[in-house]
Amino acid sequence: MLNELPRDGVVQPYRLGTDDPDVLRLRAAVWGKDHPHTDERFFEWLLRRNPVEAGSGSLIRQAGQVVAFAGLSPRMLLMNGTPLRTAHGLDLMVDPDLGGMLSGRYGFKVSDAWARQAREAGFAFGVVFPNVNSFRLLTSGRLKWQVVLEPHLRARPLRGFASKETILARIPAWMTHVSTTTLVAGLDVLQSLKRNPKGRAIDLGQADERLDALWQRAAGHIQTGFVRDQAYVNWRYFAHPLYKYRVHAWEVDGRLTAFLVTTTREILGLKSLLIVDALSEDGNPAALSALIRHASHKGAREGMELCVAQSCQGNLLDRALAKSGFFAVPQKYNPKRFFLAGLVLSPEAEGALKTGGWHFTWGDMDVV
Repeated sequence: MLNELPRDGVVQPYRLGTDDPDVLRLRAAVWGKDHPHTDERFFEWLLRRNPVEAGSGSLIRQAGQVVAFAGLSPRMLLMNGTPLRTAHGLDLMVDPDLGGMLSGRYGFKVSDAWARQAREAGFAFGVVFPNVNSFRLLTSGRLKWQVVLEPHLRARPLRGFASKETILARIPAWMTHVSTTTLVAGLDVLQSLKRNPKGRAIDLGQADERLDALWQRAAGHIQTGFVRDQAYVNWRYFAHPLYKYRVHAWEVDGRLTAFLVTTTREILGLKSLLIVDALSEDGNPAALSALIRHASHKGAREGMELCVAQSCQGNLLDRALAKSGFFAVPQKYNPKRFFLAGLVLSPEAEGALKTGGWHFTWGDMDVV
């Protein structure tokens, strides 16, 4: 019969909009009903309003209910000046009530179907940020995702920093208060002595053609990285339905030479300012460092206790953070440790597996 439902356990293409309620029910079962991303507005923004093209994915039903899902959000990746259609894999979920053996089987089936679907749709490369549950599955010999990056956390304490719920918790409170107060004061003094480049810091109410011009100049200095043009920045940060972001820019004679995106969260019990995106028109970290100092100072005035960013060793953002008084946090203390894994879907994307030369920021993920 033409209207017969697919058999249980058969992988089906995700139907944008139509399958959203069922996928959101699965998400609530996996992550909880109160999770901020278990929200129809978030799904609509992520997959239907994507400025590159509409999202897609694969799913499996059991007794009419979606029990496994893998989403696909289209991205544009720039590699050595060549744009590559890239499939960002996200929301890999399997119903926790299935049980271990069936759960693993369905997780593999939906992930394998995702890769076939991405190839058939003409994507050149796949990226995913696996969590502890999906890492072993995705990087197995059967699915063949490869770790490309393991970003590290950089942090700088701000005025009001308190360490009672951090890795310093075993040190007497009066000692940590004195030491961190002295540390913060010292960092503030050192940063105040640094000279800013020509120009001034401004806040953007939206991205405009000046950001497109900045991206065009910056692209020549990026070996591999996601496109950060006007359409992307407006969608990713200004149109986000759940989170509020602040976009700072360095302006010189009406031209933008760098931008920096921040948001706020709680990390280790501390009110934290997160640096989630950054771009500079050249390989010089001076303008980015000036923006980091500007954003950190503003965050401290607004009661933030900690400023943090994820970066990769040696890249432009990492160097700018180091110049701005940020310490590299040992990975064993990193509360947001994660990996970027890649999958070659077409031969021209082989170079994207090379670790060196990636321009990565925290905002490249969908969850921050």
